[in-house]
Amino acid sequence: MLAPIAGSRRDGKSSFRTLTRYLTEGRDPVTDEIVERGEHLLSDNLLSRETAAAEMRAVGFENPRVTDPVYHYQLCWRPGERPSRAQWEEAARKTIQDLGFGEHQFLVVAHDDREHFHVHVLINRIHPETYKAHYPAFSKRELDKSLREIEHKQNWQHSPGLYRWDAQLGRAVKNSREDMVAYRERGSRPDIGRVAQKLEHFQDVESLEAYAKGTPAKDLRELLRLGKEDWQRVHTLLRKHGLAIEKAELGGYTVRAIDTELRVKASSVFRDNFSGKEHRAQTEKQLGPWEPPKRVIELRDAEQTYQPEAKRDPQQRAERPAERAAERERLKKDHRAYRTAAEKELKRSKDRGREELRELAADQRARREQLRKLPFAPHARQAARSVLAAESVRERAALKQRLMEEQAKQKPKSYRDWVAERAEMGDRAAMSQQRGFLYQDRRRVKEKGKADWFGIRGADGGDWRDWGDTPDMTEAQRRHKLFGELQTLQGEIDRRTGHVGYLIEGRKALLDAGQTIWLLDQREATVLAGLEMAVQKFGPQLEVTGHDERKKQIALVAAKHGLQVQFQDQNMQRIYELARSGQQRELERGGQERGGFGR
Repeated sequence: MLAPIAGSRRDGKSSFRTLTRYLTEGRDPVTDEIVERGEHLLSDNLLSRETAAAEMRAVGFENPRVTDPVYHYQLCWRPGERPSRAQWEEAARKTIQDLGFGEHQFLVVAHDDREHFHVHVLINRIHPETYKAHYPAFSKRELDKSLREIEHKQNWQHSPGLYRWDAQLGRAVKNSREDMVAYRERGSRPDIGRVAQKLEHFQDVESLEAYAKGTPAKDLRELLRLGKEDWQRVHTLLRKHGLAIEKAELGGYTVRAIDTELRVKASSVFRDNFSGKEHRAQTEKQLGPWEPPKRVIELRDAEQTYQPEAKRDPQQRAERPAERAAERERLKKDHRAYRTAAEKELKRSKDRGREELRELAADQRARREQLRKLPFAPHARQAARSVLAAESVRERAALKQRLMEEQAKQKPKSYRDWVAERAEMGDRAAMSQQRGFLYQDRRRVKEKGKADWFGIRGADGGDWRDWGDTPDMTEAQRRHKLFGELQTLQGEIDRRTGHVGYLIEGRKALLDAGQTIWLLDQREATVLAGLEMAVQKFGPQLEVTGHDERKKQIALVAAKHGLQVQFQDQNMQRIYELARSGQQRELERGGQERGGFGR
């Protein structure tokens, strides 16, 4: 049995209704009438198959933070195996329970219209009562373990995978690295998303993807910048690194480690040249029609080969997560102790402040009483009272301001600010937690997607100028004064990639990824800061990626602030020049006539 999990849509707009209709409805090949595709099973908290999609969608709306609440996977039996309804129901319920979705809404539909019998399991991630979203940890591993248990109980043929059934122990056990190697040697690799190719899941070695993303990707990028290359030069270059590029049957390209069957997508490792239709089209236009490597190239020996090497000692690899968890737990404990002490001190400070205010009020009352006893003329007494009242107001205001400033300094820092302070002091656990925060932010940005981003890079390929190499920076945080009084940017450095994320007014605004500066929102301050940074790094000639409206915005901001730039996009340059010359009417008419920018 296999259990492939359907991936989420990139736009996060999976539809309960569309998927339910696909799973439950089909067309009769003779009459063309809509008929049911197969038997179905509903969770107890759904009323009917007809209303299931609407009910799940209504629950999904209760948690607006989750953009895609649809979770969908299949249970596939081997060709020739035909489970009864009781068996596939039992299998579906077991996997749902093992994944932690036992109380969630789900729809299971059995399909027997192909060579192999299979059932689709559609689940709502949002709990129908708490409205919390559930994301199973290690879902592939949990499903594979469940399959081995189902195969044993229902007497199906066992399939190779992450787990195997151990008859002596009477339970499913995880396969070792040696077991996975033996599967590959016998040619019976687990057919679960090419899991055997992802070596890091089973072996303490560098993955092919990580290897290809390094020096091979850099050398290929440099080669294609020359502009006079062809496919044979590309084959020759990759051959030196022990790699070969192949044309995929359905479009796109794959990269293979020579003398192995390990493959990765070219779009995953050579992102600057093969990621996305636009980059791939530019590369194909530059290299010409696809050519396989010629015989003379195939016979040359590779100067370098992909040799998986141990990343670190296996025992350390197993112990380090536990150590890191213990360090971070200690860090949280220390922060709680700090916060408790700070809150107590803040309370004492507030008590002292209230006492000072009471003493000032008593002193002011005494002065007023003394004034009443002095032998003043009526008009002189009235003037003295007025002066005393004004002085009292100023004294009280000054005291309140001083107390507010003192208490603001004593207010406990948030966990994130406290960790940043400890990291700057060299605390190892704090530095590790800082990296965790950065990874978390990057995951959130990835979940949002790059649809609303636009990037700026140098028109000549993005060579760095005077900034130095970001990976050489050593401080976890630093503040930059950006060209006069524009903004003070706080940068968080990813020590692994060298990328720097900058905040403007407390919000993530810029991501400096080396050869591209990504602008993460549409604020004018963000656009201006990104432009200024790009000019300093790459010079005045800039290339902008993104959709037309965002390109127009960046051109107008550059013109408004008088930046000396030259955009590679001709229509952007025209907008910029018209805006600088004040020809607003011509600008509006030109935008209506042209209706867009060149790519």
